[in-house]
Amino acid sequence: MKISQYRRLQARAHLEAISAQALLYKYEQSSPPQLQKMAEMGYITPAMATKEYSIDDKLVAHSSRYKTVGEMNTLLENPIEKVTQNEANAYQNYINNYNQFWRQFFDPIAIRLDDVAHKELELNIFILPLIHSSVYETFREALSNTENSASSLQIPQLHPSPILTVSINLQEKIWMKFLNDVQSLFHSLGIPSSIFDEFGSSLHLAIMDADPIINLGSGDILGALGAKTEVFFGRSPKSM
Repeated sequence: MKISQYRRLQARAHLEAISAQALLYKYEQSSPPQLQKMAEMGYITPAMATKEYSIDDKLVAHSSRYKTVGEMNTLLENPIEKVTQNEANAYQNYINNYNQFWRQFFDPIAIRLDDVAHKELELNIFILPLIHSSVYETFREALSNTENSASSLQIPQLHPSPILTVSINLQEKIWMKFLNDVQSLFHSLGIPSSIFDEFGSSLHLAIMDADPIINLGSGDILGALGAKTEVFFGRSPKSM
């Protein structure tokens, strides 16, 4: 992918240079530009005067592999089967520099938002997996992949509907470890262990479009903790 991006960027630079230099050539020579002639006179490099490139009457540069700057082919439309030694060396230098400096910068991330169903959006985050990072590994081990897990993600139906809901599944072993860690704390506070029967291995964050803005928990769970009123973070009613 990186080498394919490199080739595409090179082609784009050539296309832009050909069009720009063709304008200069036409202005200075007062004649229609021809790539071979432009290369001989030093307007463009010999690499831009190959059969891959051409130029039309409007001075728009064309590539037989990537088309024009305005409508370039995607990386998938130009798959790579072989690479040159220079490209292999450049990629190796890229990996070496990345492994050396990745701690100083945030890893490249791509975020895609898909409309998967009626009134539902799905967010996918892709992180460049070149090096081993304990932070990413921790998330990978803690979050459950629903495609490879027997437990599906059950999203609660809340009324009124929140403006944003974030739901995640935890790996069973991570969830059990968490319960074991907090069970002694709850026991010391006099909270019965049966409260854990109300929990599952999924976590949900719902943001409502009204006061209270963020609501934590439910009346049943809070009641089990001895709370008589609902606890929430929000604006004071007096400020409304």
